[in-house]
Amino acid sequence: MGFRRLLDRLRPLAQRLKARAPTGDAAEGVSGFSAGFDARPWLSRLDPASAQLFCAVFEAGFLIAQADGRFDRAERSHMRQALLALSDEGILADDVDAMLSGFTASLSRDGAAARCEAVGRLLRAHDVGEAGVYLAAGIACASDGLSQVELKTLDTLARHAGLGFERLSALVEAIRADLATPD
Repeated sequence: MGFRRLLDRLRPLAQRLKARAPTGDAAEGVSGFSAGFDARPWLSRLDPASAQLFCAVFEAGFLIAQADGRFDRAERSHMRQALLALSDEGILADDVDAMLSGFTASLSRDGAAARCEAVGRLLRAHDVGEAGVYLAAGIACASDGLSQVELKTLDTLARHAGLGFERLSALVEAIRADLATPD
């Protein structure tokens, strides 16, 4: 699969995330899952607001991948690969586990619709909606492509991130092409 190709397209995102610092309502929308990350080695090098935005991009992937009721081994592997690649190998296994635990807790507490809205709004506010949705769909495609419920959840997230249906459809097709190309 061409997951490395997909990640190569997202490398500029990592640089943008380091430079962005969400504030106000947008940052508050994701504060629940980033609490405690300031003590994590790689994320501590970012300002707290940029760390929240970085986490929001990955929560998008988590929300889509688990929408069908399972976050399987292939999806988890793609999430780990993406975290490592986009953090220049700076994320540790403990960081990944902490993020996934935080995402699960936020989802349980707030529900999928509220999490998609909060994450989508944050991505949109900082002009990384397309990249976040692209990564989310790429992670979810890791096992058996996108299911109907994953597509529906992706559409919800994309709308909150400011992407229309036509742009979302084009992104999904680009992801499928990337993943079909051997690394």
